[in-house]
Amino acid sequence: MRLLNKGGILATCSCSFWFDAWRFDRMLAQAAEDCGKRFRVLYEGLQDLDHPIVSGYGESRYLKCRILEFI
Repeated sequence: MRLLNKGGILATCSCSFWFDAWRFDRMLAQAAEDCGKRFRVLYEGLQDLDHPIVSGYGESRYLKCRILEFI
């Protein structure tokens, strides 16, 4: 993040159930704050259909992806 200028794009993903979406987003916000930067989320994604999210099985919701633009 430190290397990106205004208008810079960052794509980042996490493939861990234990690092849930709330923690992932909080980590991104904190990292940006530490760099004195702000971003907007251009894309927020999950795993594709070949990795289904099964109801009642929270561990199946493990992949998170964010594309950020620095403002």
